[in-house]
Order: sequence, then C-alpha cells, then structure tokens
Amino acid sequence: QIFSWAFKTPHVANFHGFYRKNKKRIGRKIFKAQGDIAIAITRQVKDDLINVFGANKNKIRVVLSSIDIEELRKETPPLSLEGSPRIGASGRLSPVKGFEYLIKGMPGVLNKYPKAYLYILGEGREENKLLELSNKLGLGHRTKLLKNIPLASFLNL
Repeated sequence: QIFSWAFKTPHVANFHGFYRKNKKRIGRKIFKAQGDIAIAITRQVKDDLINVFGANKNKIRVVLSSIDIEELRKETPPLSLEGSPRIGASGRLSPVKGFEYLIKGMPGVLNKYPKAYLYILGEGREENKLLELSNKLGLGHRTKLLKNIPLASFLNL
C-alpha cells in the first residue's frame, strides 16, 4: 500500500490462505487485509478476509487457480492409468498443507496397490520432516519429494 500511495497506482492484494487475527502482527493492523482490490484464491479465503479482518466484500474478487488444458495437451501425452498407480500432490511443504497425512496413508494404499507411488511436488520447511516420516514408514522407495520441475513433467511421472 505504501508503494501504491507513493506512485499513485492501484494496490492489488493477493491472498493465498487463511490468516489468524493476531494482535502481534502490526502489519495486518495497519494494512488490513485488502488493497484497492483484493484477490482471494477461493470463496473460503474471501469469507475469511471478510469475517476475520472486516475486509470490504465489494473489494474482493475470487480468482480460482487453473491449468490451461489446451496448453497442457500440447506439452504432454494423454495420462494413462496403465502400469503402476501414481498419486501426485503439489504445494508448499508446510504443516498446514497436510502432506504428512498423505504419507501416513500410503501404507494402506500399498496394501491394496503394492506397485503404487506417491509423488509430492514442492519445497518448504517440512521437507526433511516428510522425508524422515517416509523413511520411518519404510516408504522411501515408493514416496518421492520433487522440486523445481515443470507441471508437464510432473504429470508424466
């Protein structure tokens, strides 16, 4: 908002998740949870901004994340369920994303589908913890953490 004010340009704020109202976070008190227009990635995030921070509902737009299927088709062959079953997930490796539960559920998947693989695409502070959990559960050979690869390559695994 400071740069917006200084350069006389609109301020567009982008919100990717849920935010706790925390009295210690002075920045949230000063800058609130909005700009001239705020973009929320889901309806739930929009509701959170309105209900928790008192953001103006008329200044928030929901813009869902998406994949351009036509572009993806140009880059990758059609997906196939033949061969080993593959489970894929992507996101920031942080506790709030719940990747540990995906890993903890993998032994049950392997009981029914012994050739299954779990691929997690992402980076973050939980990487070592997730690798340790995977190894502790004996899943090192069936669980892979990947980073810095294009989505098309991820879908081709």
